[in-house]
Amino acid sequence: LIGTVTETIESRRHELGLRAALGARPQYLVGFVLRGSIAIIALGIGVGLIGALGLTRLLTGWLYQVSTTTLASYWWATGAMIGVTLLASAVPAASVLRCDPKELLRSSDR
Repeated sequence: LIGTVTETIESRRHELGLRAALGARPQYLVGFVLRGSIAIIALGIGVGLIGALGLTRLLTGWLYQVSTTTLASYWWATGAMIGVTLLASAVPAASVLRCDPKELLRSSDR
């Protein structure tokens, strides 16, 4: 996950450098990156929860004396995915913030 998010941010370095050069605050740039990641993980969690709830009938035959609709397991899995996604997004966003906007604009592929 970290590699995917890093690649996405690396491909947008020019845009982030331009925003920084035009005076965007660091908090805005980090928020910009995190909002994009949260949108992706929200879609993934939604699809995953729908799939998990849809497969409970199949899972019931495989598990012995364990409920397939335990809300705690869904909460823990969702929380873990959100935490990992925020960490995976914050690390590359912080690396972009450490760079000089001139370097970000110069290193673009465009």
